Amino acid sequence: MRISKDRRRVMVGMFRWVFLAEKWAFKVPRNWVGFRCNREENRHWRNVPDENRAMLCPVVFHLPFGLLTVMLRAEPLSEQDAEMANGLDMPEHFPFWHPIASYKAPVFEHNASNWGYVNGRPVVIDYGGAPSG
Repeated sequence: MRISKDRRRVMVGMFRWVFLAEKWAFKVPRNWVGFRCNREENRHWRNVPDENRAMLCPVVFHLPFGLLTVMLRAEPLSEQDAEMANGLDMPEHFPFWHPIASYKAPVFEHNASNWGYVNGRPVVIDYGGAPSG
């Protein structure tokens, strides 16, 4: 299947390159923090409760050590949804995140660029965690 040029893109983040294909997003580390982000996304996808996993963009494949994470490609938020999302207060608007001992808070930063739609459902597309320390 040929991928149209408008559906192919390369996104450059602080820690990872994201190569977007027709149905997939390939996350490749740019530095050691990028490896850590990939490992964390893989770990979160495997370990969060099912209720929380429904909010996360699915990881469909990954390589060990954070070398590569492949997710379903999400469509970006509409401008209206993005504007609304950027103005929300995390605790007030995310009461449905079910905390467990190792996940006391959502594992994502709250801004519109971290969200998208998969099959019409809003999902978090970047949940590798912000670096600490």
